[in-house]
Amino acid sequence: MRNIFIKGALAISLLVMTMSASAQTLIRHSYKSNGYTYIGTERTFVKAGSSDKHPFYEKLEYVVFPDGETTAFILELDYEQETNINFPKEVQMRATAPDGKMLSFKQYAGTSTDKHQFTSEDGKKVYWNVAKYMLEEDDVKKLIGGVKNLEVTYSWSPDGFYSYSYSNDEFAKALKEQYDIIKAQPAVKDETEILVAEYSDNFGSKTVISTGLMVEGKSANMKVSMSYLYYKGTNKEDYDLTLIVSGGREFHIPYESELEFTMEDGQKILLKQERDSQNVAFLFPTLDQAKAFAFGKVKSVKIPLEDGFVIQEWENNEFGKAVNTIYNSLQMVSVL
Repeated sequence: MRNIFIKGALAISLLVMTMSASAQTLIRHSYKSNGYTYIGTERTFVKAGSSDKHPFYEKLEYVVFPDGETTAFILELDYEQETNINFPKEVQMRATAPDGKMLSFKQYAGTSTDKHQFTSEDGKKVYWNVAKYMLEEDDVKKLIGGVKNLEVTYSWSPDGFYSYSYSNDEFAKALKEQYDIIKAQPAVKDETEILVAEYSDNFGSKTVISTGLMVEGKSANMKVSMSYLYYKGTNKEDYDLTLIVSGGREFHIPYESELEFTMEDGQKILLKQERDSQNVAFLFPTLDQAKAFAFGKVKSVKIPLEDGFVIQEWENNEFGKAVNTIYNSLQMVSVL
């Protein structure tokens, strides 16, 4: 596992083929827990032009209830602000369509008791202020049809609201892309196994370590595990991937040698061995690379050794399925 105080940008990992803005990059998680299905997106930055003084990150989550018929969408607006704000329950978000029709939704999230300042990308000390709204699918469809004006209330005072005018439909376009990605995801049939072995809430970080899953193969067997790291000082996160390799021989994977993963579509992902280790590969994938494994199909991996290499192929995406289970298990306790 990497030093938790070092930013992920210092970890050397190479994505050979550039990934497009696809489901793998925008989707955040897709799992079932206690009968409820949760499919969520990453956050999208939404700004109403250069004069917007209160832009936000927006993300969407789709929830299917245990009866398999009742559904809801959770729309979240995340503000990074120098002032600590707790959006009161019942304050409203109002959206005006191009034809003048208005939709309103009540904020339902409770007061956060776990807030801390962090350093934003522009060097400011800010808080993460969150508003959440529960929508029906028809509401989402109306919003993605176009939003000309948006009003987000953050307090009960007469002037306690932010007002936005979207000349290029920035809000509706971001929401539509997320909605389309969610609806394109396959149904989650089975409960997602909880594979959390260790959870540490430290002064400057949170670390979650998974238990391992065994992936068997003809050339090599692998016990796959992951670690999730959240940095409180920057509101960023990293993932570590560990492969314990076993078989009919010793597997000395040299330090800084590259493991080559080939996806079903021919894309190749190269990840460097981060330690000089016997039978264990310590890898630092980017978030997009981790999600490529979790939501894509991994055809094979070429493992470099001191005296050559070994290639392990999978016919039924056994490696990708294992990473998917582990990754989604970590998402149940992730921060962002």
